[in-house]
Amino acid sequence: MNGEKIVLYAGNFEPYQGVSLLIEAFGRMKERATLLIIGGSKADHDPVRKRAAELGFADRFVLVEKVTPTRVPIYIRMSDVLVSPRVSGTNTPLKIYAYLKSGRPVVATNLWTNTQVLTEKIAVLAPPEPEKFGAALDFALTSEEARRRARAGAEMAAREYTYPRYKEKITEAIERAARR
Repeated sequence: MNGEKIVLYAGNFEPYQGVSLLIEAFGRMKERATLLIIGGSKADHDPVRKRAAELGFADRFVLVEKVTPTRVPIYIRMSDVLVSPRVSGTNTPLKIYAYLKSGRPVVATNLWTNTQVLTEKIAVLAPPEPEKFGAALDFALTSEEARRRARAGAEMAAREYTYPRYKEKITEAIERAARR
């Protein structure tokens, strides 16, 4: 992608995912980068492609239709910053765990849907507002602090989000329930 840093969003185009927020934020960034979006269909892509052109970054915007989950790690490895621009919801996006394990800076909206797992110690959190989310993207692309948080996130994920740790947590929950 012509040697520029890559910002990656992987997921669907449902309104709660915040793809529109991401497009608006990317158009307000000061840093030059390429936005790579993996997911959706051609019908989903047409309006965001049009908006990217209106905002002046159509030449730095790549859309790839939905891929199998086994291919997503390839795109994660080629990216510099990973995003979760959710604008609503209560469940934690599963992509957060893969993002953390990657050791790349994660930029996410500072909403419960993301902050059940993410904190300012391991990610870059921003309000779901284009200017502020764009500034968070700039920070993640250029800051040693963002890279330090990414390393801390990878370390935490290696400790807390593994299959053995999952089994431990399930066992603890079952034992607690059985005692009641």
